[in-house]
Amino acid sequence: MRVHGWLVLLLMGWLAPAPAAAQTRDQTTCLAGADRNLAAICNRFIDDVSRTIDQLLSGKARADNKQLALYGRYNLRGGAYQAMARRFAANADSDKARELGLRAIQDFDAAIRLDPSLTHALLNRGIAWAQLGAFDSAVADLDGVLRIDPGNALAFNSRGGIYSDSGDFDKAIADFQQATALKPNLAEAYVNRGSVYLQRKQYDRAIADLDAGVRLGTRTLYVLAARGRAWRDLGDDTRAKADFEAALAAPAPDQRSQAVQDAMRELLRALQEKTEREQAAARRRAELEQIERERAERERIQIQRAERERIERERAEKAALAAAEKAARERLALEQAAREKAEREKAAREEAERKQAERERARLEEAARRQAELERIERQRAEREKAEREKAELAALELAQKAARERAERERLEREREAREQAEREQARARRVVLVIGNSAYRRGALYPLMNPRNDAAAIAKVFEALDFTVLLGIDLDRVQTAELMERFIHAARAAETAVFFFAGHGLQANDVNYLAPIDADMRDLATFINLRSVEAQLQSERGVRIMFIDACRTRPFAATGPAEGLPQPRGSFVLGVRGLGRVARNVPHGMLIAYAAAPGEGAADGARLNSPFTGALLRHLLTPGLDLRRLLARVRQEVIADTNGLQHPHDEDGLVAEEFYLRASQQ
Repeated sequence: MRVHGWLVLLLMGWLAPAPAAAQTRDQTTCLAGADRNLAAICNRFIDDVSRTIDQLLSGKARADNKQLALYGRYNLRGGAYQAMARRFAANADSDKARELGLRAIQDFDAAIRLDPSLTHALLNRGIAWAQLGAFDSAVADLDGVLRIDPGNALAFNSRGGIYSDSGDFDKAIADFQQATALKPNLAEAYVNRGSVYLQRKQYDRAIADLDAGVRLGTRTLYVLAARGRAWRDLGDDTRAKADFEAALAAPAPDQRSQAVQDAMRELLRALQEKTEREQAAARRRAELEQIERERAERERIQIQRAERERIERERAEKAALAAAEKAARERLALEQAAREKAEREKAAREEAERKQAERERARLEEAARRQAELERIERQRAEREKAEREKAELAALELAQKAARERAERERLEREREAREQAEREQARARRVVLVIGNSAYRRGALYPLMNPRNDAAAIAKVFEALDFTVLLGIDLDRVQTAELMERFIHAARAAETAVFFFAGHGLQANDVNYLAPIDADMRDLATFINLRSVEAQLQSERGVRIMFIDACRTRPFAATGPAEGLPQPRGSFVLGVRGLGRVARNVPHGMLIAYAAAPGEGAADGARLNSPFTGALLRHLLTPGLDLRRLLARVRQEVIADTNGLQHPHDEDGLVAEEFYLRASQQ
């Protein structure tokens, strides 16, 4: 972006020596150069000045200093021609601009011949030579001004602009610094120096100088646009948007300024899309954090439930132990009671024996037998209780062992099921292979960069991975990389039941052959492109299905018009003047289906969203279970036609043998 060329308009107030009378409205408006009706105003002013010159030359007009008066009039008329030349140049009429520029130089020449010691016409002629691209002549005139007037800030500023336009930035900065030192309120010098710093990517210095120019009154759309670009490259999107919006609100009287405003609209749109992407990423992070919190909460609840179950088990075990201890105590109590009873009975027998020894002997023996029987019964009861207790413990142990065996068996069966499913998935992937190529970063001429192919390829690769395909993905591939990846794909496709080829990027048709473009393709050499017929031939197979999705011949929103240097290139023209790929007179190989994003002769839109219209429609339907491929393509066609207001019509060439084909069956 050459700021100096924009700011020459601001120098015109210095063209003429100070007149005795005030300037007319036409003179002021013409030399300022900002009015939309500039040509009519300047022509009226030129007619007035020309009449005055004729009167002075014929002697009909009186002047105290005729030579100085003629000098001033030639200088003013040259300035008017120069203002009109700038306007025609801004409206892309270079022939008319050159004609008026040469007229301006003729008037400045006439003024200089009248008085070579004055600097106004010499300065203006140097600026006029610069506008015509004659930089050596321009520098020579400005050097002449500085020999006459070494303190002329405008000459330093203008010469710095010429150095900037010719790429000598060090000399340009030195002249702009000299201009600001001589005249600290010369806004144009600050803005011109800021533009050089911007081209050098010294953004802090550029913004400081552009701010100074705005403070001193130079608030044109070009200055605001330049400062907005500096803010954007520094990462301050808020200030960049403010300057771009102010530039759009500024007057745009000619095609050049309108083109700059168009570029500002594109930059604003890009910043808005960036903001939306950042907001979407923030929302996604919040969703992931919420998912993580919910997962942690579920784990906490599971841990609490496991802890409660452990406590319940321990409580049950304690209760069982307490019951066993109680039974033991009761058994000991019964045994103690039995012993005490036996002792009492023994004492009674001894006392009875003393009183009735013989008579009681038989009774005592019987009592002893009964006691023995009781003891035997008691022992038997104790043994039964012990056996029942041991049996209960054994049953509990057997239940625990059974539960452990059942759990181990379930885990074994689950591992076997997962192993079978993994083996089935691996077998399915070996039978299904896809090559996905998305080229955005084109490098040459008419093959302009594209926004969406790399997004389309990444999204399509994820979908086919979900469909259990072996995925080969290539983003921004040159010719050599494409050949290497194609060789791997063709090798895998020979053993595959289903092979899919997806391409997003530039394409063209020549000599009844369709070609796809790697990022290093050269429009002058078809050998640098990929012959689509060759890809089809290599994919042919006696068995299985072969599918090709071709989302090529991308277009851009409007034709290239040569924007100001440094701004994003506009997007638009078709390569070789051919819209879309062509229909080739041949039969599609058996077992193959080729789906094109656009009908023969049409271009395929790159799209203003994350994906192209064709690829976006594919992404919405590829994972639909039980959807036949032909019905899927019919739905895609309907959506693309609706999405592009009927400007794009996908079509396909069907050589499939099977009556129906599914990328995803209903049971998946």
